[in-house]
Amino acid sequence: MLSVAEPLAAVRLVPHGGPWLAGERTAAFCCCLALGAATRVVPAMAEGDGLISVDYEVFGKVQNVFFRKHTQAQGKKLGVVGWVQNTDYGTVQGQIQGPIFKVRQLQEWLRKTGSPKSRIEKADFHNEKKITQLEHSDFCIVK
Repeated sequence: MLSVAEPLAAVRLVPHGGPWLAGERTAAFCCCLALGAATRVVPAMAEGDGLISVDYEVFGKVQNVFFRKHTQAQGKKLGVVGWVQNTDYGTVQGQIQGPIFKVRQLQEWLRKTGSPKSRIEKADFHNEKKITQLEHSDFCIVK
């Protein structure tokens, strides 16, 4: 996560725009700090960190049990970025980006733990891909 006190060497400016997956535009807008209309701040990662991006959907009793809030907190604790939102059909979906090991930890948490009052039936992960840089600057809740 970026802080105001971090040196500029800790961030990389990335042109804002390009192809978007369904729901990604809203999440990216929510999660990225804009520096003018055409740039956003993305935390810099060292070469060879093995960054990945993966989309997810969690099924079961995952709405009205603070699942999004706990997912955001767990993502921040692990140091990954992305977003989480409720769907209209009772699931929770989102995207995780970060070092492979950290993303795998959040996937396991989404699969087996969740929020204290949730009951997870299953978690599906899809669209996994290697990335060279993070597309989000934080882990946010999309309303």
